[in-house]
Order: sequence, then C-alpha cells, then structure tokens
Amino acid sequence: MKFKQIVYRGNAKLAAIDTLGKVWETRTEFSTRRTNWHNIPLAEDMKAPILSLCAQAERLLAIDGDRVLWQQIQKLGINTGEQYEWRKLDMPVIE
Repeated sequence: MKFKQIVYRGNAKLAAIDTLGKVWETRTEFSTRRTNWHNIPLAEDMKAPILSLCAQAERLLAIDGDRVLWQQIQKLGINTGEQYEWRKLDMPVIE
C-alpha cells in the first residue's frame, strides 16, 4: 500500500490517502500492541478520489473529487466507541 499524504490525527493515530484516493487510519490492537491500517468508509455523497486531508486532533477534513469539503466527527451516543461519520461543510474550496 502506497500513500500520497499522511497526517497526524492525535492520540498516536495517523490518517492517510492512498494513491487511489481512499482514506485510511491506523488502529492499535491493545492486546498485541500492533498498529494496522484500516480503510475509512466514505459518506454516500462523497465523490472519490479524496484529493486532500488535514487533521486537528481527532477530526479529519477531506476534499473530495468534486472539491467539496467534508468533516469527519465521532458519532455521539451510547456505546458508539470509535465510530465516525462524515458531514458536508457548506464552505467553498478555493483552488
């Protein structure tokens, strides 16, 4: 797997875009203390490939293939754990 961009996500996690424009993140298996890459699913409305990523703490921002800005935030609720969802931001992307 080759990445074209990697960002530090906080809490010793990384997020990345691969050469096909898919989004990945690291997760640590605490029982074995091994870190593996896992694919982050995109929202239905997101247009692949993802062009750019940035991170602030646990939040990711992504620009999709239609140059729409998305924010990934943790789902709120009981027993959601590390589940996230993408939300479209109503902000223009300036090239």
